[in-house]
Amino acid sequence: MRYGAVLIFILHIFGASAPALAEQPIEPETRALAMKLMELTDATGNAHKAAEIMSTQLLVGLQTAIPELTKQLASMMREEIMAMLEDQIETMTEDFIPIYARHFTKSELRDLIAFYSTATGQKTISVMPLILQDSLSATLTRMNFLIPKMKRQIRARLKEAGYE
Repeated sequence: MRYGAVLIFILHIFGASAPALAEQPIEPETRALAMKLMELTDATGNAHKAAEIMSTQLLVGLQTAIPELTKQLASMMREEIMAMLEDQIETMTEDFIPIYARHFTKSELRDLIAFYSTATGQKTISVMPLILQDSLSATLTRMNFLIPKMKRQIRARLKEAGYE
């Protein structure tokens, strides 16, 4: 079935892009700073919002790829995707600690905490999901324009190379 193949492909892409999470020991102070930053920036709340946006955008892509996808089936798929994402948010949040530790020093984490404690930092937190949503929409719009052009160019190059 075409839907199953598309879904398996999507899940494979998500799985293939997930890095292996080798647990490195994190200093307690670094862990506490990363947790404080995530609390201050509402990482869990933003993860819920990102899951909502991601599932919506994924369904738009599926409906574009599979025009005969019914609204009922699309709704069911979105519910399943959201349930899976929501179920993993707390675990994923814990996975972020080593990521923060790898990319920021303790001093930088303190600087970020100081910034996000300001009015500008708080505004950044509140508008970032909207910026993400607008960015994803802009990217989808551009990709919908570029994909047919890419297909034509790749076909032309393949034809030049002797492939039909």
